[in-house]
This record gives sequence, structure tokens and C-alpha cells, in this order.
Amino acid sequence: MSGKGPVGENEVLKVVVQQPRFRAGLWYKVLSADLYVLYCGVKFDQSDHQHRVTMNGSWLTLPIESGQRNALIKDVKLAGGSLKKPASTIRQNCMCKKFPYGDRLAGVVSILEGWPRIRMVDLNNALFEELIRVLGLKVALKYDWWDRSQQGLGKVEKLEACLQEHVGAERYMYLAGGGGLDYMGYDSLKGPVETRFQKMHEDVSPDSVLQLLAKHDDPLSVIKGCAHWMTKQGGRREWNER
Repeated sequence: MSGKGPVGENEVLKVVVQQPRFRAGLWYKVLSADLYVLYCGVKFDQSDHQHRVTMNGSWLTLPIESGQRNALIKDVKLAGGSLKKPASTIRQNCMCKKFPYGDRLAGVVSILEGWPRIRMVDLNNALFEELIRVLGLKVALKYDWWDRSQQGLGKVEKLEACLQEHVGAERYMYLAGGGGLDYMGYDSLKGPVETRFQKMHEDVSPDSVLQLLAKHDDPLSVIKGCAHWMTKQGGRREWNER
């Protein structure tokens, strides 16, 4: 288990808003958060990791219909046919003899092999929830389905609207990815009492969390060591620091 208990009455709720992804750095966010809002109503980025991961240095990609470059994440459709090929790839790469804990991925493979629905986001969310279960993490999930593209807002304003919609606490901390520094600062958001930005450590593998689960007895220890949080005052905070 993560070791993170419930938020106390006087403690600050830690919140993450992001699309479901499967790299180790993203799971540092999941480990750190009390509330994770899955951001489904923003534009799909085909060059990002929303429909693909790297596995042993090679891409494992979900098949999606063509012509969806400008679609919202919540509307992206999987291509017709089964998902047995990516399931087989996971079996071959992470459930073989050199991965002693490969059986942890049985649920992931089962989801892929039996997936009946067409929307990519439904599959990503199901896989995300399965990995949270396998890792034993304690984090509340909410889903943001609003079409933020139609509101005439910038990135920060869209994020602010999402937080206002889903965070009921009066005191909360926003945990942002390091890339957020490209378009916002520590004081850009009006709601949180503090914003922190993630700093990835050097030499962290770009591969998915699937390998960590299959290879390491304690994958959470690897996740805990892959990043830290930067504060406005120049301080460094670990995953479990309020």
C-alpha cells in the first residue's frame, strides 16, 4: 500500500488534473495525490502518450480510427477489431521468465482481450483503475467530461474551471507536471493555496509502469524515487509531504 492515510480536517487536499497515462512519472503524481481528476474533455494529442506507451524501448500503440487529430480525448474512437495484439505484446514482453512478477499484469491483459467498447478514453480509464488497484494506491478519482474547447478559455482558465467543478475542499494544493511551467507559474491559479511542479530525476526510464510491476518486488519504491516536487520558495518536497 502507499502508506498515505485519509486527509485530516486541517490538512490540505493534494489534487492532480491530467489525462490517464502510464509512464512512471505520471504514477509519482498518482502516488502523491489525494484526488486525481482525469481530464477527458480537452484536445487529443496524437504525438503524446494518450494512446501509446514505450515498452523495452519500442512503441506499443492502441489502434485508433484515422482522421481524429482534432478530436477531444473523450471522443477518440478505437479502430475496429480486437485488442488481442497489444495484449499479446504485453504477454511476450512482460510476462516471460525474466519478469518474475509478470502475473500482476493478468488483469491488464484480460481487459485488453475482452474490451467491448469503442471509445479510447473508456479503455484508458479502465486500465488506469486496474493499475491503481494492483499498486494498492489510495487516491480518489473523478472524471471531467466537459468540452473545455468550446468555452473560449486558455489553458490556465480551462484548468481553473475544471478545478472549480471537481474540488470541493476550500484548502487544496495543485500538483502540476514540469511541462506546466511552459504556460503557467506558481501563482497562475486562483484556487489552490499552493501550486507545486514536478521535477523528474535523471535516468528515469521512459518505459511504461508495466515493466516496473512485472520486474520489481516493490515497484512503488522505484516510483517514489523517480521525481520530487518543486515549490515557489525553491524548496524540494517528496511525494508524501504536505
